[in-house]
Amino acid sequence: MVAGFGPGAVGLQESVLGSRYASPLTAVREFVTIVRGLLNGETVDVEGSYFSMRGRLNPAPGYPGAEVGTGVLRPRMAELAGEVADNAITWLAPPNYIRDALVPALAKGAANADRPAPRTIAVVPFARAKNGRDPYQLAASPHLTMPHYQDMLRKAGISQDPSDPESNARALVDHGSFLWGGVDEIAAGIRAFWEAGVDEVVLNSLSVQATEGTRVVIDDLETILGALDS
Repeated sequence: MVAGFGPGAVGLQESVLGSRYASPLTAVREFVTIVRGLLNGETVDVEGSYFSMRGRLNPAPGYPGAEVGTGVLRPRMAELAGEVADNAITWLAPPNYIRDALVPALAKGAANADRPAPRTIAVVPFARAKNGRDPYQLAASPHLTMPHYQDMLRKAGISQDPSDPESNARALVDHGSFLWGGVDEIAAGIRAFWEAGVDEVVLNSLSVQATEGTRVVIDDLETILGALDS
């Protein structure tokens, strides 16, 4: 099991807490440190700015273990993941940005903490080119309206215009953040993430599932995974 945590969008922070985190990095550091200690069977004693905990979990015989990850968009959070997390989880980040910006930051954070670099997990949306599907419509995501995602994509060289969501979705497809095409093209896109230093690619097909159903998604995944194995 992988349990991934992040501070959430500013709007979510404000709606739940009444105000945004002054330091999202501090909030994530405190929360992940507490969760990691509890899952390790440790007695946790943390007095934080946002999260505090004194105690431990009851022993759970047969517990198989769990990885604790952080959602990572930009280098500072990647560096923090390198210090405290078991893995770093990306969403919509293209391979070149993961390779050039996030993987080095993960390594830096791990070196600062004198520990191995955590695994990198890329959650990658995809759709096969068939049945009259429109890739740009499928690639449209509410994340593209959020400033922190727009900032990450700009840093990755993917232009973002808040007034033009169709253009933003087109840019995701053109830069490999949203995988689109035939089976061989999608398989090549997945390999590009591996070559960029990603340890695990999670294929996300919610856009197709929402319009065509689960059975179609399963068929697409089976076909793509078969191409990767061949």
